[in-house]
Amino acid sequence: MLSTLAAERALLARLEHKILSLNHSLNLLLEEKLAVQKRLDAYVYPVLTLPNELTAEILLHTLPPYPFCPPLAGPKSPLVLTQVCRLWREIALATPKLWRAMALSGSLPVLNLNNLRLDRAGRFPLSIYVNERFLLDEEAALESVLPYRVRCEYLQLRLGYESAFEFLSLLDGELPLLRHLDLEFDDECPYNVELAASAAPLLCSVVLHDLVFDFVVLPWIQLTTLWLHGAPLERCVDILRQVTSLTDCCLKLVVEEEAYIAEPPITLPHLKSLTLLGDIGMMECIESFMVPALSTLDVSEKLLGTDPVDTLVYFVSESGCKLQSLCIRDSEPVSDESYDAAFPDIVSFIDEDVKSHTLPFWRRRQ
Repeated sequence: MLSTLAAERALLARLEHKILSLNHSLNLLLEEKLAVQKRLDAYVYPVLTLPNELTAEILLHTLPPYPFCPPLAGPKSPLVLTQVCRLWREIALATPKLWRAMALSGSLPVLNLNNLRLDRAGRFPLSIYVNERFLLDEEAALESVLPYRVRCEYLQLRLGYESAFEFLSLLDGELPLLRHLDLEFDDECPYNVELAASAAPLLCSVVLHDLVFDFVVLPWIQLTTLWLHGAPLERCVDILRQVTSLTDCCLKLVVEEEAYIAEPPITLPHLKSLTLLGDIGMMECIESFMVPALSTLDVSEKLLGTDPVDTLVYFVSESGCKLQSLCIRDSEPVSDESYDAAFPDIVSFIDEDVKSHTLPFWRRRQ
C-alpha cells in the first residue's frame, strides 16, 4: 500500500513539472504571437495610403463607363465596393459618380436600393435603364425613379403594352438635361410620345425600334445622332427628311414588299457616319441618300444591288463625299480587291468582325 502511494506521488510530481514546462512553452508562443500581431497591425497596405481622391478614381474604373448602367449586385456593382473594407466603404459612399447610373429591375427590396443609389448621386445627371420584362413590381419601380426624372441625361425604356402608359410619364414635362433617348416596345404603343424642343433642349441622340416610329414626335431638327431599327425605309423617310443636323446615322432596315428608293433623295448635309444594314429585299436603297460630308460608311453588300462596286462608286460620285473609312458587310471574298481598286484613297477598310455598333454617346466616358 505504501509503495503504491509513493508511486502516485512521484507521478504527480512529474505531471506538475511537465505542466510547468508546457506553460512556459505556451507563454513563449503567446509572446511570439503578440509580436507577430503587432507587426501586422503596424503594416499599412499601400493601396490604403493613397489619397481618397485617387482611390475614388480607381473605384470608378471598376464599373462600366458612364452612361452604361452597372448591375445592382455582383462584381460590377458599386455596392460590392462598400463591402471590401471600412475605408473603401466611406470613399464609395462619398463618391456621387459611382451611383449616377442604374438599371431598373428586380423585386421591391432591390428597388429600394435603387432609390438609395440615386440619392447618393448628389446633383449629377443620371443614366437610367428600364426593362419592364424584368420588373416584378412595376409601380414600385416607377415610384423609385420618377422623382429624379428631371436629372435624366440618358434614358432607355424597354416597355410592354400594359406598362407603356405608366413609364412614359417619365417623358412628361421638362427634361432639361436629357441628351439621349432610346425607346422600344414589345407591342404597338397605345399612346403618342411627344417631346418638344423646349422640353428637351439638349436632346441630340435618339434610338427608335420598330413599332415606335408611328407614335413618336421629337425635335428632329436638333438631333445629331439617330438610329432607327426594324422598319422599312419608306417608314423612315418622313423622319429622315427632318433630321438635317445629323452627323451619325444607323439604319437597320427590314424587307419591304417591293424595292423602294426615296424621291427626291434624302439630303443630310452634315452626315459624317452612315450605317446601312438590311436584307437583299432592299437592293440599291443606298441611292436614296445624298450625303456630301460623309467620311465613314458601313453597309451590307446586299443593299448595293447586283453590281455593288459600281453602285457604291456611283453613290460616292453623286454625293460628292470623300470616304475615309469603309466597311462592307457580308461581302464576297472575290469582291474585296474590287473595292480596293475602286477606292484607292480610302484610309481604312474596316473588318466587319471588329466594327463597333456602339452609339458615339455611349463610347465616351463622361
